[in-house]
Amino acid sequence: LRDNEYLGVKDFVLDYHGDIIAYIMDQRSVSFSEVVANIKKILGITDKIAPRQRSLFGGIYENIGKDVVQEVPEYSETIMNDYVPIGNKRWLKDGISLATQHKYDVRYDPQEDLIVFPWRSATSGAIIAVKARINYPVIDGCSKYFYLHQGPVSQSLYNYSENYDRLVGCDRVFVAESEKTCMILDTWGIPTSVAIGSHALSSTQASLLAALNTKEICLILDKDLPLTETEKNIQTLRDALFMKDCTLSYWDWTLNTSVCTKGAPVDMGYAVFKDLCKNEIKTVATN
Repeated sequence: LRDNEYLGVKDFVLDYHGDIIAYIMDQRSVSFSEVVANIKKILGITDKIAPRQRSLFGGIYENIGKDVVQEVPEYSETIMNDYVPIGNKRWLKDGISLATQHKYDVRYDPQEDLIVFPWRSATSGAIIAVKARINYPVIDGCSKYFYLHQGPVSQSLYNYSENYDRLVGCDRVFVAESEKTCMILDTWGIPTSVAIGSHALSSTQASLLAALNTKEICLILDKDLPLTETEKNIQTLRDALFMKDCTLSYWDWTLNTSVCTKGAPVDMGYAVFKDLCKNEIKTVATN
């Protein structure tokens, strides 16, 4: 074990050095949530809420100057039992393999004709929200996605816990808007991506990205999103990456060198995505 801020590990036999959670995931072939659960058990950390102590004036003076941390509620895994664990033809045609759909626990609601999938916590791997995609034809302009069970997804990153061992210390992590982009990239053998669930990166999400200690963070937000929004996200990342050695880059869709005409950069297939990564990614100064 390396006694530093990130509690790394060095295995001289396997010539591995890096994050201890990722190391255990790889060596034991277990999930992020299993490792975290066992660490909590060893350290005696429980999810039980301690009895609230009465404080003068409701504790208002004690909380002045302290950061307000939003509590992230967690749902039981059984919440997914309401939906059928089968793959979806629509997403299969869109380039998401059945194996990938199974990996991300994509399910189906036959009564409402919905594609259903969970959002997981970046710190525990537990379900914090359940999202649905309408499976039937939708009128242009109408939203195809909505939450069956709400949760503070801005406090997490999609695919963070599912592929944590691949993300930590990687050469480049892609930051997308939609969960579907992560699934398509995973099908292509590119597990190093996360989704923010919108076009605005929160400070918590930026901190989670910074904690991965990757060499590069690349924003691949949807085509036609004003670049001023991307600039805001870059500044949020700069704040989180202060004093860290990490390159920042983004997809500049205004260059128009590729034939990507759809929203997400993966929607036109692997060849087009590879081309735009080569010709339409711009690097910016970290600080």
